[in-house]
Amino acid sequence: MQALAKVDNLVVPFAFPYVELRKTQPGFIARNDEYLSLRMAEASLVPQPVVQADREIKPHKATGVESRQEPFFE
Repeated sequence: MQALAKVDNLVVPFAFPYVELRKTQPGFIARNDEYLSLRMAEASLVPQPVVQADREIKPHKATGVESRQEPFFE
C-alpha cells in the first residue's frame, strides 16, 4: 500500500505492507426457513394501524401579520 502525505507545502510519499487480518468470527450465517416463517406469523398477529378516510383539505387563509407583509422577492 502506498500513499502521499501533504502538510503545508511538503509532500512525502510513504508505503507500508498489507496485513491480512485474522478472522475471529464466522462470516454471514443465513437464518433457516423455520425462523423466518415464525417471524412472519408473529408479524401477522400485530394489529395494523387504522387509516382514516380521505377528507377534503381546505387551503389556509392568511390572517394577521402574514397577510400584510410585502413580498421579499419580486
